[in-house]
Amino acid sequence: MAVQEFDGAIADYGEVLRLAPGTVSSHIGRGHAHFVRGDTTAAIADLTEAIRLIPKSASTYDRRGLAYRRSGDLARAIDDYTTAIGLNPAYALAYNNRG
Repeated sequence: MAVQEFDGAIADYGEVLRLAPGTVSSHIGRGHAHFVRGDTTAAIADLTEAIRLIPKSASTYDRRGLAYRRSGDLARAIDDYTTAIGLNPAYALAYNNRG
């Protein structure tokens, strides 16, 4: 995807969140778009909000772990991968990422 498409996605998710605050999938989607664009601070913020709203989502912890890893915060990344594994012991991707 082109950079402009991620910029558009960020704007669209932002509009959804303006109209329907607390839409978890929009926080996750916007967080992913920020991650792809290289804005780990914004990605972490959106994924943290998604975790606040649905604290038992292993995949969201894993995604936030990826953002922490990219930002250089390896301790937090490992913590998030470990939490993801604790929530879903069969979530192989979290084991891979933690490794």
